[in-house]
Amino acid sequence: MFFAARRGVPAHQVPAADTAQALRTQFIHGTPAQCHAQITQLAQASGIGALRCVFNANGLLPPEQALAGMRLFAREVMPALRPAAA
Repeated sequence: MFFAARRGVPAHQVPAADTAQALRTQFIHGTPAQCHAQITQLAQASGIGALRCVFNANGLLPPEQALAGMRLFAREVMPALRPAAA
C-alpha cells in the first residue's frame, strides 16, 4: 500500500495480496526443520551464499516475537547450516 500510494495508485485499486503464494515464493517460515529444508533447497537451486533475515515481518510482528524467532533460528537452524569441519 505504501509504494502504491507513492505511485499515486488509490488503495481501492491495489489488488489483495495472495498470502499463500507469498508464503510459497517469498518467505522462509515454519519449524526449525522446515526452515532448514527451505534454505537448503534455495541454496541448491540458486547458489546463494548469504541470506537476509527479517524476523519482524517488516514491522508486522512485535519486537518480543521477532527476538524469540531470532533466538530459535540462531539456536536450531544456523548450526545445522554451517558446513562440517574438515
